[in-house]
Amino acid sequence: MWNIILRKDYGEVVIQSFKTRRQAEEELKNRELLTQHLGARSDKIYSIKRGGVVKGNGRTTRNL
Repeated sequence: MWNIILRKDYGEVVIQSFKTRRQAEEELKNRELLTQHLGARSDKIYSIKRGGVVKGNGRTTRNL
């Protein structure tokens, strides 16, 4: 699984998970365009990490 990660002050939040890296990269590009439109730098906000299925509340992650 490949996860789209949102960086927050209190930790990292898994936004969405994908089966392939290519799918995750396509979603990341879409989010980058939206973020740039709002005037922010997307490279400081989002990232892709390989990891398993998120368990528990699905909101915060540790090193996957």
